[in-house]
Amino acid sequence: MIRYSGNLGDFEYDENEYSIDTVATKDSITYIGTTGKTIIPKGLKDANGLFIGFKGEMIDISGSDTSEIIVFDEMFARCPNLKMIVGIETMNVASGKSFTLMFDGANSLKELDLHNWDMSKAENVDLMFWQCKNLEKLNCENWQLPKCESAALFVSHCYALIELNVKNWYAPNIRSVSKFACGCHNLKQLDLESWSCGNLEKVQGMLAGCPALKRPDFSSWGLSDYDIVRIFNDTSDNFDKMGLF
Repeated sequence: MIRYSGNLGDFEYDENEYSIDTVATKDSITYIGTTGKTIIPKGLKDANGLFIGFKGEMIDISGSDTSEIIVFDEMFARCPNLKMIVGIETMNVASGKSFTLMFDGANSLKELDLHNWDMSKAENVDLMFWQCKNLEKLNCENWQLPKCESAALFVSHCYALIELNVKNWYAPNIRSVSKFACGCHNLKQLDLESWSCGNLEKVQGMLAGCPALKRPDFSSWGLSDYDIVRIFNDTSDNFDKMGLF
């Protein structure tokens, strides 16, 4: 075991399972094992790209202590064959602030149940499930997001998504839901009435490209008729011009 102390945290790791690289004075850690069964180093704070590009069908993180991880960006991104993440339902994300692109391009995942996650410190969940093209069911019910300011492109271009449970989101400071579920062609129903979100500023294209979707009830959101029209329309693919981030 090798001892590490730096921007990633303070922990011990197995050099046969993990590799630490340095780019421009900043370290990053990547899983290099082949079985997918691993214990994430206790004390890790930055898991950006931890399993990125893993080619296996299963990752087993059960038994891992992830309570100190702050950055979950791209943790399971671009894992093309990944069908199952053992232990994901109970993974401790209570310290997490950033979840950008966490499951980006994990195209073989079909179902995730994350309703037990403690998201109370999350500041953004932008592109969290971006282009999970075969994801059919996602449960994020009852997420408490008091510090979250952006959920732009949250499940955008999840073409196979049929069931998205985001009931009872408490997100009083969220400002952007632009392209939240844009391009979810098979999504039929979405409960947004139960959301607590009084500070929305950017809603452009939130539900654009969802032809099968029954129109949600936005009556509790306090939006103008113009904003509601904008929810279903996306006039630009240029994220910078739209000011999403």
